Amino acid sequence: MNYPVIDDSIVLDAEYSEDRWRLKNRVIYVGASGEVLADVSEGTGDLPVVVHDPFLTDPHEAKRRANIRLALNKEYGRSLRITMHQKDFKDLGIDLGDTCTINLPSVGLSGVNMVLLGIEYDPRSLRYRLEFGGRKELLEDWLDEQIGGDVARRFGEAMTLPEQTSTLTYSLEAITRIQGESRYVRYWNKPPLTLYNAQNVQLNDHGWAELTSGATGGSFEVKILPPSEMFIGFMDVTWSLDKGDGDATITILRSDDSTVKQISGEDVDEGEYWFDRLPRREGEWFEETASKWGKLGGDVSDVTLGILHPQNLKLTPNILGKYMRAIYPSSRDAGWDLSWAKYMRLYLYGDHPEAKDFKVKIRLHTDANNYYEGTVTVKHGTWKKYEVLISSLSQVGSPNLSNINYISISTPYELLIDGDYVFLPLTRELVRVKFELSRSSPDMDSPKIRWVKIGWREGT
Repeated sequence: MNYPVIDDSIVLDAEYSEDRWRLKNRVIYVGASGEVLADVSEGTGDLPVVVHDPFLTDPHEAKRRANIRLALNKEYGRSLRITMHQKDFKDLGIDLGDTCTINLPSVGLSGVNMVLLGIEYDPRSLRYRLEFGGRKELLEDWLDEQIGGDVARRFGEAMTLPEQTSTLTYSLEAITRIQGESRYVRYWNKPPLTLYNAQNVQLNDHGWAELTSGATGGSFEVKILPPSEMFIGFMDVTWSLDKGDGDATITILRSDDSTVKQISGEDVDEGEYWFDRLPRREGEWFEETASKWGKLGGDVSDVTLGILHPQNLKLTPNILGKYMRAIYPSSRDAGWDLSWAKYMRLYLYGDHPEAKDFKVKIRLHTDANNYYEGTVTVKHGTWKKYEVLISSLSQVGSPNLSNINYISISTPYELLIDGDYVFLPLTRELVRVKFELSRSSPDMDSPKIRWVKIGWREGT
């Protein structure tokens, strides 16, 4: 397969490193009943990794897999950072997760396939900073091991479509996690700062933003639209501030000018703001959590059919065609303040006996008689992301977004549920950070903003 080529003609600078702690030169395969089936190594074999497969019994198959893993594990600690002009990056047409062929003899890489794990963009200089890791050689063999039927082929069990989808997706996600554990992308507006919508603000000799001479107040904005379709959610905004003899207020805005958060007083001194999201940990409500969900008219079970994570939830009505209800948390006393939330996001997979789409009801309850309700039409046989505007939900009774005690999901047919962050203040959209600087007198030392960073997560 031919991949986009990155060579000296488009690279402005390059940094290559290897982390010995993450490199592995020995693979031990432990199979059924704890028996060691294969032990392969190169060189001293002083960096082992042990793989457990309770279904594996064949030493020859174990050795084949061990050799594949050995070839892959040798590459996990490799990291390459390069800088290039915006035009060259656009011409490559690459995104996170894509493979490129690296031809950079100056750092010892010639014809090496590496995976794009991070992207940073500097709008001031129109340059991209890219981070690559690992190699995808032998990827097809590795995936064949994951989804080719260790259990299915050996014991004759056919995999269903959602099982295939789940295993493939999780295997790809696992590769990305192995080669780069964090898919955290950060936009860095560094000196000299790029200022948008600046009023009474200038750059000083350090490239920092400060009030113009004679001004007691002024403002400017920093903004970014995440370029990748793999966007999950905004994580944080950080900044460096020298208050001088003045003060600063920071307002985070959506593209429609609505306010996400205003930061003032001592909170500005913290130098960071983490966006609200629920749950706080990605996938926390759906991974091995069936026991925490209440159920009426059906069952909630843990299964390994997720699109985002290895485990997810399955809802099964007692009577197909009649709505069952799943409730989280089962105690119905969460006390969530969702006044900040603008979007609700879930990943759903419908299973209709006649291969038809069907409607699922989602409610946000203050109590049993007071709730917000929305309805989505779930596709049969397909994982799909559903994002719902909180403001579009209908109201029953007198619910209060500042006091939501549980969420309920009602379905008339079997439904798989997965998710990362269910409630979010923003999706993939232009986010603006407005800095308002002030001082009592033009003679006083102006507050200064040295740099600003905006971070978000990306993934499958």
